[in-house]
Amino acid sequence: MKVIHWYKFLYLLFAGLFLLVIFGFGLSLLKTYREGKIFEQTHSNLHDRLIKAKNELKVQEDYLKRFNNDPNFFEWVVRQRIGFVEQNEIIFRFSDENPKSINK
Repeated sequence: MKVIHWYKFLYLLFAGLFLLVIFGFGLSLLKTYREGKIFEQTHSNLHDRLIKAKNELKVQEDYLKRFNNDPNFFEWVVRQRIGFVEQNEIIFRFSDENPKSINK
């Protein structure tokens, strides 16, 4: 039966600890990499939403500017939204529904 020397035991212990530390750092690096990917995806999604919101704001600002400065557009909007009618004006409204067939 061989006697294990204490220095061999210490070498094995330190080698095991070293491998454990490297494994722990590897897991930590993998976790950081995955979080980075999630961050990049979130950043990309938010950037796309920001561009869409800026475009929508531009459209709404143009609409408001036109609404405030163009009397013909203002009148058209008022007629469409609230059904404004001038005096002695007749409005005809037609239904889009198909009339029921008489011959069934």
